[in-house]
Amino acid sequence: MKTMFATALIAAALAVPAAAQEADRSFDGPYVGVQLGLNRDQAGARLDATNLLDRRVSKNSAALGVYGGYNIRVADRIVLAPEAGFSVNLNDSFQGRKAGLAYTLDPKFSFDLGARAGVVAGDNTLIYVRGGYSNVRVGRQETLASGSRLRSNQNFQGWHVGGGVEHALSRNLSARLEYRYGNLDENRGDWRRHQVLAGLGFNF
Repeated sequence: MKTMFATALIAAALAVPAAAQEADRSFDGPYVGVQLGLNRDQAGARLDATNLLDRRVSKNSAALGVYGGYNIRVADRIVLAPEAGFSVNLNDSFQGRKAGLAYTLDPKFSFDLGARAGVVAGDNTLIYVRGGYSNVRVGRQETLASGSRLRSNQNFQGWHVGGGVEHALSRNLSARLEYRYGNLDENRGDWRRHQVLAGLGFNF
């Protein structure tokens, strides 16, 4: 009995470091994932250098996208990760006014390039901040005084910042929740984006 008890103690002692080592392998290497959440776009009166709306308009919608990146353990609990993402929004078309006439804005898709920097808390939770470049493709439809409609497309580009928490569910699966703020006014326009996103990732 004593021999069996001693053997069990040794096995448990060996299993604890092994489990910790397995957890420590989280947030290290390539990953891909899907995400969904809430999106709020706000278009200011100035869409570009010459295009003005009568006032700021906004729209809430659902966001759906994919992402991928590479976690790098630069220290025991410090993680850096370049990351790219692509997303579309559902039911996101909204309308403003220009000189009293209807002006429709329809975000088509967006992509972002950036990086995360985080700290591993415990063995399987990553707390991180993020930032980078964002680009939103927007379809525009302007109603003219004659009643005809003028259609065009515009890219709003700029930067985003945010932060979140990611939890390793297993060696290969992780879930995360994050907030992002985007300021997309590089071309003298005025477009703001707020997002709360939940993601499920697969770690290779």
